[in-house]
Amino acid sequence: MRIFVAVMADELIKQLAQQLIKELSGLPHTENIAWINLKKLHLTLQFLGDVNAEQLAYMLEQLPLALSGLIHFTIEPCAIALFPYTERPSVMALRFKPSAELENLANRVKKVALEAGIALNSSSFQSHLSLGRLKKRPYPWINDIIISGERSFTIKQVTLLESKLQNNGSLYLPIQRFSLD
Repeated sequence: MRIFVAVMADELIKQLAQQLIKELSGLPHTENIAWINLKKLHLTLQFLGDVNAEQLAYMLEQLPLALSGLIHFTIEPCAIALFPYTERPSVMALRFKPSAELENLANRVKKVALEAGIALNSSSFQSHLSLGRLKKRPYPWINDIIISGERSFTIKQVTLLESKLQNNGSLYLPIQRFSLD
């Protein structure tokens, strides 16, 4: 079973993403971007990959304990960026200002996954919401787009999801939701 842990986007961030996609799709070369379905919009805390039944059971048992004591918090979008690397991007993403609360949340999820014996990617956590997949490169002008205004994304819940690969993209199926106090 291919799973990941994420924060699903609320309606306000979906509206912002829709507005940004509309604006970006009018720029040069954006016909080569596969824009995300807003129903799938999420901020990945940790991609776990293929896990076995025991690892999944451990995640389901231990995640609520690891998240206990955390309260909801907000993060603020700051820019459109190429992800994961400007030199070899695969995604156009909405980035967020650094947040100690978000970093703490991601670290707690990662710790549980490692305790479950799940082999994780060694890259560090980078908060982002994918807006579109790049079919062609480069897009050097993307990293110049700054998001202004008073907008925030409230994180109240974490979701453990299954990702089923299909011909027309991935299908995300919630396994369990965990509320922050």
